[in-house]
Amino acid sequence: MMRQHVAPTLLRGGALRRAFVIFAIAWAAVGTAAAHAGGPMTVMTQNLYQGTEFAHIRALVGQTGLGYPEVLAATTADYATYQQTHFKERAKQIAAEIAQNRPVLVGLQEVATWHKGPFNPIEPFALPAAVSEDFTEVLETALEEDGIHYHAVSSTTRPGGNFTLAFPVVVNGNPFPYNLEAAGMVERGVILARTDLPAGQLQVSNPQSGTYSCAYCVVPLENPVTKEVIPFTDSWESVDANYSGRAFRFITTHLDALEPSGFVRYQQAKELLEGPVRTALPVILTGDMNAGPNTPPTGTGPAAYSTFLAGGLSDTWTAAGLGAPPLTCCHLGDEDLVNNPADAFQPGQELDHVFTHGTLPVLSEHLVGNTVPNPKPEPFIWPSDHAGVVATFGPKVISGNSNGPFVVRNGEWVELSSSGKISGPVTVEAGGAFDVEGGTVSGPVTAKAAAQVRMCGASISGPVEVTGATGSVVIGDGTAGQQSGCGVNFIHGAVTVKNNTAGVSIRANVVSGPVTVTGNAGGTTVKNNMVMGPLTVLTNSGAVVDRPNYATGPEQLQ
Repeated sequence: MMRQHVAPTLLRGGALRRAFVIFAIAWAAVGTAAAHAGGPMTVMTQNLYQGTEFAHIRALVGQTGLGYPEVLAATTADYATYQQTHFKERAKQIAAEIAQNRPVLVGLQEVATWHKGPFNPIEPFALPAAVSEDFTEVLETALEEDGIHYHAVSSTTRPGGNFTLAFPVVVNGNPFPYNLEAAGMVERGVILARTDLPAGQLQVSNPQSGTYSCAYCVVPLENPVTKEVIPFTDSWESVDANYSGRAFRFITTHLDALEPSGFVRYQQAKELLEGPVRTALPVILTGDMNAGPNTPPTGTGPAAYSTFLAGGLSDTWTAAGLGAPPLTCCHLGDEDLVNNPADAFQPGQELDHVFTHGTLPVLSEHLVGNTVPNPKPEPFIWPSDHAGVVATFGPKVISGNSNGPFVVRNGEWVELSSSGKISGPVTVEAGGAFDVEGGTVSGPVTAKAAAQVRMCGASISGPVEVTGATGSVVIGDGTAGQQSGCGVNFIHGAVTVKNNTAGVSIRANVVSGPVTVTGNAGGTTVKNNMVMGPLTVLTNSGAVVDRPNYATGPEQLQ
């Protein structure tokens, strides 16, 4: 029900003007160390390498007349490869790269949990319960030893992970059937989030995971002895994140590596675009795509890489001005080992990528783990068979004078710093993001269908109009889910905020003109504002309208 309020009579005339001045001075004195929403943000993707490609086991697929001796020779050889790839040593190198680059989120692929236990002749291919090595725990421990802290915030939820492969192995070279042990591996995708940042700087929510369900997305392999069908699936993992006031969705995935034509990867890419990528939030998609710009089409559709581009994603390597994406795979020598410093990445293997959708301008990008470390480990081992990709995002910063008119275009993210000044009108076009951190705008600000608008500690000479934004709208003091300390705005003109879809917060502003807040979705907060004119707050979802909102004109409030 609508209620109409008017300002109390004791605040009429000169008394209200004096209150206005006192209010403005008080808010200006609130700690002006505003939360900096536009600082650079780094993310990373890394295929850990599960320790073996199971080349000997896969070589048995399709053969007939096999018995336990042949199978045991294959399983024992592949398990020995895993042992010789020494993940604890490799994890130290990967942790050192993460500690040096300090990404806020890391997408991991081929995250193995290895099991080992007594051999059960009744169930010779059953996975033993005891975990012998959990790659996630090993890497988190290595990171802690480097003085930086991360924790898994999303992981493959399908029982059995992307696939589970369990088998007997021969111990100490003794022949079958003596001294057998059970071993096996469960493979998953994982997202790590940094946990030692200042309180509220990184907030993670809505963890999700999905196994690709498209037709043909499961590639089965057959146990050559039991004829049991073992499904090999692939997954994606995601979280919704907010870093220093910048909201986005972070996704990691590992597309199919078994089906040779690429048709399964094409189907998975389409499913990803139609699923977790489809959100109003900006998106960062990372992973081992097993496809790149030189991957040929499947015959029934484009390669996965081209499918992502056609679906509106941008390859950040190219967007950063670095040219064509680089080779990222694979440092695998004889017996699938990663211990030969001469191993080179293979032509056409541009497999690991960071894609974006929405206003996430990339500032820089580089590979890690693609060159021989200095000093070289002794005995030598690569951190993975894949390089990692590190991407840093941030806005275009205006810290000096800029003569308008100034336009923030689709896909751009512009920050006006505390020392910056724009002379002339500012227009934020659909898909653009405008972040004011204490600067001055001499002219009106108009944003229509913007990806995000944030104004903190600003002085604006002209009306402000924000309509149809697809991301959050913050005009003073931040919101729940963002850091507090966003400074008071002084706006010399009307403020109109209408029909925005992802939340509105208008708090602690001094406005020389009417304020109209109508038709907004996603939660609306209007409080602690001083308004020289009418205040209208109507037909908003989840509205919170609290005193003191002082207005010289009539108030119409929900």
